[in-house]
Amino acid sequence: MRRAEATLQVVLDMILEGLLIALLVFTPFAFGTVHTWAVSLAQGALAALFGLWLCRVIWTRPPSRPAQVPSTDEGMVSLAGYPFRRTRMGAPAALFAGLAALQLVPLPPAVLRALSPATAELYERSLPGYSQGEAIDFGRWEPWLTGADTGTAARLAQAAEPIPVEPRLVWPASLPLSLYPHETAGRLIMLLALCMAFAVVANALREPRQVERVGWVVVLAGLAMSVLGMVQQLQWNGRLYGIYPVPDGASPFGPFFNHNHFAAYLEMALPLALGLFAGCLARLAPAGFAADREAREGAAVAGPAARWKAALARHGAEAVARLGLSGFAFLVMLTALVAAGSRGAILSLAGATLVYGALLAGRGRIGRTEAAAGACLLAAAAIILAAVVPDHAGRMARKLEAVAEFETEPSLAARLVGWKATLAIAADFPVLGAGLGTFADAWLRHYPAGTANVWKEAHNDYLQIAAETGMAGALLVAWGLAVFLGRHVLRPGRGGRSHLGHGMAVGVLSILLHSAVDFSLQVGAIALLFTVLSAFLAGGAVDAEGA
Repeated sequence: MRRAEATLQVVLDMILEGLLIALLVFTPFAFGTVHTWAVSLAQGALAALFGLWLCRVIWTRPPSRPAQVPSTDEGMVSLAGYPFRRTRMGAPAALFAGLAALQLVPLPPAVLRALSPATAELYERSLPGYSQGEAIDFGRWEPWLTGADTGTAARLAQAAEPIPVEPRLVWPASLPLSLYPHETAGRLIMLLALCMAFAVVANALREPRQVERVGWVVVLAGLAMSVLGMVQQLQWNGRLYGIYPVPDGASPFGPFFNHNHFAAYLEMALPLALGLFAGCLARLAPAGFAADREAREGAAVAGPAARWKAALARHGAEAVARLGLSGFAFLVMLTALVAAGSRGAILSLAGATLVYGALLAGRGRIGRTEAAAGACLLAAAAIILAAVVPDHAGRMARKLEAVAEFETEPSLAARLVGWKATLAIAADFPVLGAGLGTFADAWLRHYPAGTANVWKEAHNDYLQIAAETGMAGALLVAWGLAVFLGRHVLRPGRGGRSHLGHGMAVGVLSILLHSAVDFSLQVGAIALLFTVLSAFLAGGAVDAEGA
């Protein structure tokens, strides 16, 4: 019986890992998972992943489940007798999800007016008479409700023929805080699906080999997307994969409709490739293979050639192949990142690398292997960029110089106008926001003069959160980020952090910086990868040396 249980546990572990890997491959190549069909498939798969993990937890429960006995491991917490990883992210995530759910609850007019006067005013202006339980008075409709045809409301009120709606249209007196409940519900479902993925990865995928396999999958996916993107640029026919039409105004690269989102994905994949390269180099390095005192003394006596020969003999050709593949993937992805031309991605990745590298240097955690790995890859990258994409590199350098001219550079100046309008939205809905995912609807009230299009995103996720969830949501996000960055990203565990873990930390920090000027985390594939890497860091799976 015990053998059957152990076999079932192994099978469930393999299914969990395989399903997660399948999702990490599917989501970026499904156009970044922005269409409804792709989002629905991803959410269904994440729900199945969570359900299988719950079955795994219940199946492997201990014989007795003392709910009142605290866990002796500070990295674990006991809930109803079941052990779970202590990430300290549960409280802010649960409260934020609860806030989004509250925005969907129908509230009486008096309560709605007290919690969000701007929302109550908007309902009263667009549905005059609803709060008194009366029929909607079309004669009180304001011109902005019917667009440029300002006479529509008057004709509806004075027409002799029947009005083309229910004659006595009565709206429910209780309405939600969200301006568009359908969109808020969709964003809440996506948030819950990502929380499920976080819980599964933080608790179930903890073996070093599992973490490394996931890292390799992400790197190889990034490598494939980079090759695809550069090939499409050379033979572009206006269609993704050569068959799927691209909407007007899109700036595609690789499988993404937006080159900035492609670059954002590589922001997280590139540091993983460098982490894998450094890890392979550390295993092959003469100083790394000597584990005991005698071996180290022998390595010190032997010459460099003999030491490298012994290291290769110990680890085999596979280690050399992994070293070469990770280095090659890094170079190709870096070339594609420059070719994509996203200033935000390049500056964010550079800033995250400098910040994290400075922290490691200050703590004395950068050794000769890490320094050698970085120097070799950067030197090779500079040579390849100069030889392969000199035109792209030159254009990117000029675009980066334009960042300093913030007020006159078109892209940045447009963002500044949009951010001012976003702050105006946040001021209108200061406490609980306009509703998660309703930025485009709230934007219509603060449409800046001279703006060509309706913005669906604020190009700053932090400002957009403040507009959609108010001060309550902004404080919860700030709390979660403070815990996550302070405990899991910028401070490794007591046993140190693996090279792959360092790469994950740089990638996560980079995308958080990039979110200040873009909306990459609202793309399904990027949000899922960010969640997986964050779960590895928060769960401590990469905090042990050699992981």
